[in-house]
Amino acid sequence: VAAGQSLQDVAAGVEDVGLVGRELHGTVGVGQRVGGAAGLDRLDLANDTIQAQAAVFARPGESQAPAEQIQALLLDRSGGLWVGGTLGLRLRPAGATAFQSVDLPAGKAEAVQVWSLYQDEQAQVWVGSRAHGAFRVPASGQGAERIGGEAQGFAALRQSWVHAIGGGAPGEVWLGCYGQG
Repeated sequence: VAAGQSLQDVAAGVEDVGLVGRELHGTVGVGQRVGGAAGLDRLDLANDTIQAQAAVFARPGESQAPAEQIQALLLDRSGGLWVGGTLGLRLRPAGATAFQSVDLPAGKAEAVQVWSLYQDEQAQVWVGSRAHGAFRVPASGQGAERIGGEAQGFAALRQSWVHAIGGGAPGEVWLGCYGQG
C-alpha cells in the first residue's frame, strides 16, 4: 500500500482484512494482508487516504522485517495502541511514535501468538493467545500475568487457544476458547 493511496484505489488489492480498530482523531488502524505481505495501515477517513506504517514487529538492526500477521488491535482509554499477532504483542503508548515489545510469560522460547485483546474497567488489558491461554497486562504494558493454571486464584483454562475476549457485568471477563464457543 503506497502512502497517500485512496481507500478506493487499494480496495481491489486487499486479500484479507483481519481486523479494524479506531484510533484517535478520526483515523482507523487496519491489520491486513496485501499480495501476501502483512502489516498495519492507518486509514485517514477525513482525507480518504491510507498510510502504511513501519513494520510493527521489526527488530532494530535487521534489514528486513519478519513475516507477521496482525490478529488484534486495541486502542486503550489513554490513547495507547496495542497490536497483537503471530509474533507477539506490541504497545505504542499515547503520544509515542514507536512500538515497544510487551513480554508475555509463556515459559517457552517462541513468541506468543496473540489473537484477541480487551481492556477491562480497571484499564488492564486481557490478551488471548493461540496456544498459551490468556494473560492480564497492566495498562503500562509491564508485568503481564498468565491466567489459568499458573496464576493464583484462577482455575486452569480448559483450552489454551483463546480467540475472543469480552466484558460482562462489572468485574467479569469472558474468554471464548477454541472448541468451547
